[in-house]
Amino acid sequence: MNGLLIAPLALLLFQSGDVTELTKKGLQQLQETEAALAAGKLKGLEVTDAFFQASRTLRKACQAGGAEATAYEALSRALMACNDLRNAVKAAEDGLILHPKELSLQLQLAKTHMASAQELKGKKQIAIWEKARAVLEDAVADHKTRGAPCVRLGETFVFLGDKEAAIDSWKLALKREPSSVDFASIPQWLGGVEAAVIIDEHMKKVGEDPLLLWHLGMAHYAALPGNWKECKKALLRAMELEPSYTSCWYYLANAAFFVGQRYSAEDKTREATKEYRYAARAWAKYFNGPGGTSHLQAAAAEGGDAIIADMKWLAGTAYAGGDAQSASGISRWLVQARPQDPEAWNNLAFFLRELGEGEESLTAYRSALKLQPDDPQVMNDLAVILHYYLQRDQEEAADLYIQAAARAEEILTDTEGMEPDEINRIRIALRDAKKNLKKLKAGSLKPN
Repeated sequence: MNGLLIAPLALLLFQSGDVTELTKKGLQQLQETEAALAAGKLKGLEVTDAFFQASRTLRKACQAGGAEATAYEALSRALMACNDLRNAVKAAEDGLILHPKELSLQLQLAKTHMASAQELKGKKQIAIWEKARAVLEDAVADHKTRGAPCVRLGETFVFLGDKEAAIDSWKLALKREPSSVDFASIPQWLGGVEAAVIIDEHMKKVGEDPLLLWHLGMAHYAALPGNWKECKKALLRAMELEPSYTSCWYYLANAAFFVGQRYSAEDKTREATKEYRYAARAWAKYFNGPGGTSHLQAAAAEGGDAIIADMKWLAGTAYAGGDAQSASGISRWLVQARPQDPEAWNNLAFFLRELGEGEESLTAYRSALKLQPDDPQVMNDLAVILHYYLQRDQEEAADLYIQAAARAEEILTDTEGMEPDEINRIRIALRDAKKNLKKLKAGSLKPN
């Protein structure tokens, strides 16, 4: 008799206090597991085990009765992470029985259906997608001020192949609750053209905003090459309104280079050159800001040599177009990325010389000569800075001219195996060194 009285009392005590504690414990386990996974602290079976432990705790809370909607939503999430999709669906459905029209459970149930659909093909897959759609349509109707169900419904329509309905769903989300929309993800779901239309329409309603302009530019970026003008316009305007958005220069540089390559492939040389020169200007501006330091990592990673080669070429293209400023800006970054590259130092020194930056040019030439102490062209060019531009240390300049001529003559005595361009470079160095030495001795301080 006593036993019959004790059991209901124990259950009552369990429900009134421990359900809340179990839910808190399970949520904490789940959150800690998700954080550890994101930080790379869990691998392999450790991941499944951790999520399984969280699901066990949350299941106890739900089975005890009276659990809040958060317990069912978290249980479903944990089971999904364990790839137990069938029970993840059931957990969300059970939660909705106790907590009808609870948005978090509706969204989670739709998510479990979407995950289940990914495991299927053909008609079975479509049937599950339709289940997700039905759940989300109910959520949209039940929560008339919320945007999240509209976004998820839009994603479902994409999978069902109804892009028009998907676009309408995102527009409804923006009308209801703009903060629920991740503008960066829209191009991934709908494509750049459609995303740009949605963002542009929204901005016309709420007003011009630098962040929205950035997203608009990125939507056009996703639709390159056709939307290049719109991409450029949006990103430049974003920086005009918010100068700290210097990352825009990175995308402008990449976009211009990409468009230039397309023009090159079509043998449209003039158009391609124009875009390459714009790319050079954009890169120089990007490197001049915080992006320069961060991009050093890209140059050091796999594929970095190709980046260096492209930047050297763009610097030369900029200079050929009369833009020594951009050429020097790119080259300053290049010597940071490749401090042991004599060509990078030599190019930087030359561009700085053309800008009239004599002292900095001299420093760069000395760095180049240190890395290539026997190069007659570098010797001559360093002497030129002292001789003509800084007009000092004439004895050092004369000695460098003499060394340059002697070294060039030595190299030219045996040119077997040398490339024609290299032979010509040495011959020019010899000619220039002799001519400049003669002018120095005559007291001439004019390079031409």
